[in-house]
Amino acid sequence: MTVVLSLVACAKGKDVTQQKNVIQQNDTSENDTSEKDVSEGKDRMHGIWISYEGEMLIIESTRSEFQKEMFEDSDYRVERKNNEIIISSSSSMDNDIQASKAEVFSFEVKNISDHELILKSKDESTKTAFSGRETVKFIKKGHLKTDDFSFEKVVFHSSACLGTCPIIEMTIFSDKSVEMTAIYFSAPGKKDEKKSGKYKGVLSQEDFDEVITELLQSRVGLYDYVPRVNCCDAPVKSVTTYHNGTSNKVYGMFPPSFFKPIISILSKLANPDSLEKI
Repeated sequence: MTVVLSLVACAKGKDVTQQKNVIQQNDTSENDTSEKDVSEGKDRMHGIWISYEGEMLIIESTRSEFQKEMFEDSDYRVERKNNEIIISSSSSMDNDIQASKAEVFSFEVKNISDHELILKSKDESTKTAFSGRETVKFIKKGHLKTDDFSFEKVVFHSSACLGTCPIIEMTIFSDKSVEMTAIYFSAPGKKDEKKSGKYKGVLSQEDFDEVITELLQSRVGLYDYVPRVNCCDAPVKSVTTYHNGTSNKVYGMFPPSFFKPIISILSKLANPDSLEKI
């Protein structure tokens, strides 16, 4: 059994040959966020924005960052000044020597609506850095659409560490059923025999929809990602999505921003207390 969905995602990607769609979105835009909107807590610029070219802009009350590639950890900071967005490499803030080698991109907010943000390059160096584009269009996460995603299953795996991190392999199928095999440790190297074993269950429709939507919105279910380095003492977590007769795997010890929400969702669902031991 497969589930065919029309949900939120980004249609631009290097590894998704089966994606034949383009982003379907109204091109109507509104004026820049007004002072009244901001004062009323309606700052439409807050959120996660994804460009057609795979850049990601995160603007939140607690952090603002930019990623040139969706799959790399961010080393760019974002500063908002009235109607301007200034993106600077982290090194530009550290000291004078590094600042001389830093990248600084300056944009004017040309248009913004609840779903679309258009930035205009303010200088030639910014335009050049963004592949000659005078304007860069972002769509807010939650408004990017793709059709014909036929979900089959998703497999979540979390490895051991030097402490008591459990080894988990959980599979969620298209009929919402869940199968999980887990090894728990009562102390480093000491298996918890009572808690370890096989589990089964069925997701609620709400939990299932949350998984599928995040797989698409974050593009985790549509791309392959291999981290540059895995080191240190922490579990390696992976998400393998099976769909449309193919699969995509994303994994890492210290996941980039786009990977964290689905890891959080799946970790919450891999709870032995909410499943039946078999």
